[in-house]
Amino acid sequence: MKLVDTRSKTYFLQAIKSAIKEKLPAGEAANLIKFADEFFLSAFVDEFEGRQVSDVLGLLVSVWKFIQDFDGKTAKVKVFDPNLEEHGWQSSHTVLMVMQNNMPFIVDSIRMTLADRETKTHAIQYASFNIERDSKGKLQSLKQQKHKADELSTGEGIVFIELDRHADASAKASLTEAITSVLNDVALTVQDYPLMQSKIAQIRSDVQELVAKKTAKLPYESEELTEGLEFLEWLENDHFAFLGYVDIEKVIEKKEPNMKAVKGSELGLLKSHPEQIESIDFHRYAKKQKSGARSNSFITFATAPTRSTVHRPAYPE
Repeated sequence: MKLVDTRSKTYFLQAIKSAIKEKLPAGEAANLIKFADEFFLSAFVDEFEGRQVSDVLGLLVSVWKFIQDFDGKTAKVKVFDPNLEEHGWQSSHTVLMVMQNNMPFIVDSIRMTLADRETKTHAIQYASFNIERDSKGKLQSLKQQKHKADELSTGEGIVFIELDRHADASAKASLTEAITSVLNDVALTVQDYPLMQSKIAQIRSDVQELVAKKTAKLPYESEELTEGLEFLEWLENDHFAFLGYVDIEKVIEKKEPNMKAVKGSELGLLKSHPEQIESIDFHRYAKKQKSGARSNSFITFATAPTRSTVHRPAYPE
């Protein structure tokens, strides 16, 4: 029973590569060695202390098989319990493997979901790859990336997590569904991010145009407008994480100005979670509540009714 050498990443990789050469034909070994260099690029090797070389090799082969097919459209998720008969390695934990186009928020959002489910994470690896695929999404070649461990990269992202044992099929299916859902939220948020930024830019431009005309009487002091426009510009310049957006229109109903979302204007999280959009119906408010809910400020802040599934577990502003 040979254990991995975790004194350094160099020693660790030497042991894994030696095992690859011993177990696999030369052609397959060369591809897996190239993959190992990239997969363990940012790994904390002390997480593998006390583990057998054969189990780490089996882990690597499982991930290598997992990435062979990927359509690049939606996240690929697999939850399983490694065993010698089926996977060639074993672990006392359940494994979660995820493949998605590389983008922000992936790892944080997965960890949030696991924390919400009170599922403990025992080990986690994340790596990104530039992979050439054919029209059916089958891996053709693994391109060597020219980046350091702490540099951003594009391509496809792989997350490998060992977590608390999920003994039955229903628990695994539930976890798969939850992770798939949150990764769909991540994809929508990242996809719509530039659009959300552009919405802020458009609002700022529209207000600046009205101010410049001087014919439109705006119900705000000049100082408040200036400060508000500067704040909007600050938001545009990557000082704010845009997670969702929706246009709100004022509708007069029974002589009351109610605020309602414009259907079809949703972006980001609000596309997949329209239930988070709450209209403001002043008919339901008492007189004192109405005065508190109405605001004459150029910019009004409010907190979402539910926690975000993306980025961090907070109630978005």
